[in-house]
Amino acid sequence: ATLTISEHASAELKERYLPKMYEGEWSGTMCLTEPHAGTDLGMIRTKALENGDGSY
Repeated sequence: ATLTISEHASAELKERYLPKMYEGEWSGTMCLTEPHAGTDLGMIRTKALENGDGSY
């Protein structure tokens, strides 16, 4: 979670979350699932496609 926040979050969110996560006071998780895949990440079909303006 820290890598995702570090790479993609605003400065405000980084200041709020990263210090406590790096110190071990907070932790983060990502929960990913799709109806046909359950918790088998190899079965997930969803993907992001880049728009012409660089957003997804």
